[in-house]
Amino acid sequence: MATVSVESSSQHLCENGTTYINGSELSVCFYLVDVALGTMNQTDATQRCDEHYPGSTVVALTDKAMLTMVIDWAIKEGLPTDSEAGFWTIYKREEAAPLESNGTLSQTNEDIRKNRNLFVRWFGSFSTPMFNGGWRNETQPGNTLDARDERCTAQSRPGKQPEYVGLDDYECNGTQLHYAICQVLFAGY
Repeated sequence: MATVSVESSSQHLCENGTTYINGSELSVCFYLVDVALGTMNQTDATQRCDEHYPGSTVVALTDKAMLTMVIDWAIKEGLPTDSEAGFWTIYKREEAAPLESNGTLSQTNEDIRKNRNLFVRWFGSFSTPMFNGGWRNETQPGNTLDARDERCTAQSRPGKQPEYVGLDDYECNGTQLHYAICQVLFAGY
């Protein structure tokens, strides 16, 4: 893992309780929602972020180097590393791809689940795609072809081997739970 350099929030206008990670986007501060609250679904993680700092979101990333910096920082802040649970990210597939009524997955819906271009970050009425090379491996997304329509993204197994650095797709509101790392824009941006 990379070395994380954290600079004081006063130098980067971060709000009290948030941190600027040196080398990350210049206009973003981060905070880890208290891990004592436990893991949560993506909707609850998004809501927790907005409750702490209105307008903040679950973490959005620009590249794998930034992902690695956030993982390292979060572990130093107390993110547990002893399970699959990692942290939610903002990228989401809006288009549903459920099983058919007979319990099978149509080819169309399988193609939707595997389409990397459908995972985006929304800004009001427009979207931006997830960063190139962001998936954990070539089986992501859409490696689950059962009833789980995995439309949200998370970094799982933080602190494990380098092959785990990268995003996986998960059910947004199912039983696959993760922690929340939030980001907020600096004051004045």
